[in-house]
Amino acid sequence: RAGMKGALSAGEFGGVLLAVFSPSAKADFQWKETDSLNSSMVQVFAFKVDKANSMFTVTGSNDKQIFVGFHGEVYIDGSTRSVRRVTLIADDMPKDFPTHATRIDVDYDYVSINNRDFLVPVSAEMRLVQGRHQAQLNTMEFRNYRHYGSDMKILPGYEPVAKN
Repeated sequence: RAGMKGALSAGEFGGVLLAVFSPSAKADFQWKETDSLNSSMVQVFAFKVDKANSMFTVTGSNDKQIFVGFHGEVYIDGSTRSVRRVTLIADDMPKDFPTHATRIDVDYDYVSINNRDFLVPVSAEMRLVQGRHQAQLNTMEFRNYRHYGSDMKILPGYEPVAKN
């Protein structure tokens, strides 16, 4: 991080979902509406997580890190029951904190990896407001997912031999 300037984010590959759906978050969900997202019907739920239960942290330009409560929306695909979008908006940022507002949006879609479909993040945006008139926007796109691994076969009758 040394020498880097600008807004940094982390958690798009699981941390955002964990922050919302972890039992310890005690998120309060309320159904909001039925909507369309990328030609799929989705159920939209508003939620709120109190600061006392939050895993959402914001780090200011002074490198001070604070936990904040947050609210947002989750978009659930009506046919697959999968999360297709999550938004997190920080609540009650301290007046003396360098960051005044922050929001994260993550979109998920099915991607074929090794001839199997996986639900993965495909894009994200992080917005924040700092100082008197400074706003930053990070737009991320996740693509070119690949399968890394190896295949192994255990042959019948084979017994490993230990050598001294």
